[in-house]
Amino acid sequence: GDAVIAVSDTIKTYIRQNYPEVDDRRVHLIYRGIDHQQFPHRYQPTNEWLHRWYQQYPELKSRFVVTLPGRLSRQKGHEEFLTVIARAVNEGLSVSGVVVGDIARKNDYAKALKTTVEQHKLPITFCGHRKDIREVYAVSDVVLSLAAKPESFGRTVLEPLSLGVPVIGYDHGGVGEILKTVFPQGAVKPHDLETVHEVLARFHAAPPKVPKSDAFPIETMQSKTLALYESLTAR
Repeated sequence: GDAVIAVSDTIKTYIRQNYPEVDDRRVHLIYRGIDHQQFPHRYQPTNEWLHRWYQQYPELKSRFVVTLPGRLSRQKGHEEFLTVIARAVNEGLSVSGVVVGDIARKNDYAKALKTTVEQHKLPITFCGHRKDIREVYAVSDVVLSLAAKPESFGRTVLEPLSLGVPVIGYDHGGVGEILKTVFPQGAVKPHDLETVHEVLARFHAAPPKVPKSDAFPIETMQSKTLALYESLTAR
């Protein structure tokens, strides 16, 4: 290719390390972005939506809701999520976990997760795929990102932060880059569940304020991508 777009510094470094034959001048860092107008700071769902939500999931009302978004796969860290929720409950925190993401019909991993939840009577709700993810973020007290391997970017971290919802995530890949820019107090060493619990307990006791941020806007991604294509066609 005449040009390669890296959607984060993590990906640019990965290309450099794994494809050393690629001329570094051909690799262009253009961060992926989100539409901050679709995820406005301090957004609140409508009363109608809240009524439907709590009618469907009454167990979440008046609870400290911790959400893990992402398809149900080992990559997304659901087993560690169960461990985090279990410890929080054992230590007396009034938390409820919410898992949002696609569940394939033949998904033995999902079945195993649900079996663990049932056996240990964990307060975890599986919501499946949701088109109203903005509203789900908005009623969450904390969003977690526990991906086993570094994510290329981490849209499910940036979206709740744009709304003003705190995120605790592993400090690697694109997720680490987003957290360092927008909400550094939510960055945790990968797989350090002890620290995840400590930060979660701290946020439970004193919910932090997430500053309004327009970092990584989709408009910048679009304009830089178009500019790159135009520069190539002008050759």
